[in-house]
Amino acid sequence: GDDNQRMLREVGDQARQKSDQPDDTTPGLIEQLGPFLLHWLLPAGVVVLDCDAYIHSVFPPRLKPGSWLHKVDGFATESLPDRNIVLCKLAQCRELHFIGPDHVKHTRAAATAALRKEDQASPQVEDLGVFKLQWVDNFYPTICKLHQTVLETFSAPVNEGDVLRAIDDYDVIGCKRGEILDLLANYRGLLSLRHGGIEGILRVNALQAIGRTEYDDPEWVGPLQLSWKSMPPTIAAVAQSLHDVYPYPVQVGESLHTIDGVDLATFDRVSALHLLANVKEGINIGRRPFQFDVARAAYQALRTGGAAPRAESLGPFRFMWGCPPLLLEVEESVRSNYSRPLNPGDSLSNIDGHAVANLGRTEILNLFATCTGNIGFRDGTFDTRMRCDAERVLERGPSHDSDWVGPLRWKWDDPPEIVEIDPNVHLPFQQPVSVGDTLHSICGRYVTGLGRVKVLELMVQFNGGIQLRMGRRHQDIHRKPQPQLQRRTA
Repeated sequence: GDDNQRMLREVGDQARQKSDQPDDTTPGLIEQLGPFLLHWLLPAGVVVLDCDAYIHSVFPPRLKPGSWLHKVDGFATESLPDRNIVLCKLAQCRELHFIGPDHVKHTRAAATAALRKEDQASPQVEDLGVFKLQWVDNFYPTICKLHQTVLETFSAPVNEGDVLRAIDDYDVIGCKRGEILDLLANYRGLLSLRHGGIEGILRVNALQAIGRTEYDDPEWVGPLQLSWKSMPPTIAAVAQSLHDVYPYPVQVGESLHTIDGVDLATFDRVSALHLLANVKEGINIGRRPFQFDVARAAYQALRTGGAAPRAESLGPFRFMWGCPPLLLEVEESVRSNYSRPLNPGDSLSNIDGHAVANLGRTEILNLFATCTGNIGFRDGTFDTRMRCDAERVLERGPSHDSDWVGPLRWKWDDPPEIVEIDPNVHLPFQQPVSVGDTLHSICGRYVTGLGRVKVLELMVQFNGGIQLRMGRRHQDIHRKPQPQLQRRTA
């Protein structure tokens, strides 16, 4: 029909022009050819990322994004060695044949092409065929676009700003770009994502805002409408969706005060957007940076000197010193600076980008005393939360009938009995744990007859060895064995 002739004419004309030019051998090249947006992934093949609307009348049923250009006049594109030869075939083509999307093959080919560009600087956004990833400091692979062919494979909604968590059941949190591309080059079809929170949404939308040559003031950046007339920027409006990703109320007229702890008072719009495009730990809206209080307390502790305490308050935080320090308490006003709730047992991970895992108290206090930016934490494990809560209960002093230690509330009978369980916490035991179960041993030591204080002291030293008994039936409940994980390196 007429549409078919139009398609062949447009493809042929542009293919002739491009074939007369030096061959572009850029791995993973994306270019427009007539009505088609093509992703060159030879020798794996050529993928159609998009097409003009009239093409759907040429190829019923509808030609889907992600379809492969299978044959040109009977020649399979996989058998053609390079782009220029395919262009020569397309310049005089009379028939094109496509096959349906194969997101596994597409992802493998796109990741392989990206790996061939490893000698170049890492891009901030990378098109990997069925999705686009936005990288933050070579980490935090954030979804900024996901094609429909992959959306259909997820049971739950997927949104821009979600973070890639696992590939084929391999955890990629903390992996660098090269490691993730290597996994995608051998992709078997299983992706796991986690909600990116407000940070993920802001990363994607801030990068889009940076690319705008013209903008309104105020302008929308994700769920926040920001006015740049003065710095720090003022909140002019708030989208309803913000309440789904930000745990605290935001009022019009408040200011976006800090990003990852960095005060925006001296920044301009573009610089602030660059910080948002790379946000990791969180934003602070309408509140004074808490880092000043931490720095002042650390400076005072260094001046005071003396023996190192077992636990110490620094501004809104109270830490139990160790390698790394563990969070005992945190003031409610600071929680809004973090995308997830901070909990006792979370470990201090970095101060202004400096890892603290192997540092002593004095070195950490010196970092705190000059801190102007990020104070980062890692999620606490069951073990660290048990230790920190036990320390806090001991500090509190006089005996109570029952206390929370980790996700379990213990009644101090002999032996201690579970009277309440936090339903939001996964317990690392082989059998279900129930109210009425009793504590049998900690780290191999039986607790019968020890009393509350001695049991708490054992919990402070807790290193994973715990055994419960199921109610009054004396059936032991053992902890799950800890898996031995090995991480591939690029």
